[in-house]
Amino acid sequence: MKIKNWIKNYSFEIVLFIIFLVFIVMIQKFLSPIYVSPDDIAFKNFLCGNKTGVPEPHLYFIQYPLSFFLAQLFQLIGSIDWYGLFLLCSMIMPLYFLIIKLKKLSDGNLGLMLITALSYFLLLYKNILQLEWSVVSSVLILSGVLYLFLDWNDHKTLSKIGISYIPGYLMVLFGLNLRIEMFYMIMPLLFCIFLIQIIKFRLFSIKKIFDKKKIIIPYLILCSLFGLTYTCTKIAYHGDEWKEFSQYSIYRSRIRDFYGFPQFDEYQAEYESLGIDELKYQMLKYDYNALFLNEEITIDDYEKLYHLSEKVFWSEKSLVQRIAETLEGGYEKFTDSAYFSYNLILITLFLIVSFVLVYDDKKKYVFVIS
Repeated sequence: MKIKNWIKNYSFEIVLFIIFLVFIVMIQKFLSPIYVSPDDIAFKNFLCGNKTGVPEPHLYFIQYPLSFFLAQLFQLIGSIDWYGLFLLCSMIMPLYFLIIKLKKLSDGNLGLMLITALSYFLLLYKNILQLEWSVVSSVLILSGVLYLFLDWNDHKTLSKIGISYIPGYLMVLFGLNLRIEMFYMIMPLLFCIFLIQIIKFRLFSIKKIFDKKKIIIPYLILCSLFGLTYTCTKIAYHGDEWKEFSQYSIYRSRIRDFYGFPQFDEYQAEYESLGIDELKYQMLKYDYNALFLNEEITIDDYEKLYHLSEKVFWSEKSLVQRIAETLEGGYEKFTDSAYFSYNLILITLFLIVSFVLVYDDKKKYVFVIS
């Protein structure tokens, strides 16, 4: 009897969950999402054991708790691409939880939920078929924050540590583990939400702020999740071998993602002083899957290569020129028709969500004095 009542009470959630699962299976089976970043290909190859013979969780860029979990799944059933499946589910499932949350907040307003769902898919449809770890991380963290703070107006009746909030914290936790730097990017957003809460609820002293425990709790939990993820990863790379690997990973990412490889013909003498001939230079430059040190190159050699690339990068153009180049590139992307449409969709989704955010429990707009 209890099971029947539970099914009846949560029939909408169950049916919607089944629809989302079928949708994920259809995308995975018939549309075959691809990795657009060499990093994702490298992560998958190490996690499944293609590079090392056994699933390897030490990837440095993906935090250790998540990489360890995925490596164990590959160890259990190696025929399934668990990494790709995780990325795909992480792109789609946040919408499921947001719809459930919106249903409760808007008294089942079907129109609002459909518009939100449509905006979500218009915003992310390309990234569902072209998976990239940084994008997935940002979607998870932003969706988690949105889930947690959609009802911040109703601070009297809702608990920020209740079971209903677990999906929000899990989304943030998975996003942190996928790429921890994304958390720094949402800090301004969290700070703005916190300021709005202080202004609306007139919490103009430390004592008043801490008296409103239901407001403080989510920020404390989010910081704790960040600290837990960071600490676990630090412990996993505590040994001398993994410390060296961590340092190598930093050098490698800064060379590849920022400074670039100086041309071999122009800096042949510098390369040869590092023991790098033209063949090895080509291997270093184009082997994106080389997440581990090459047997013939030490960490000292990579440090020298890093300093060489840094020196060349800044010698070619001044800081002012680099900033101007970045601004110009950003303006071109924003005004490009495809990017402009993308930004319009993002603004639309933001406005829809903001409508819910500013509509308080007394059915009066927050910014209108009644």
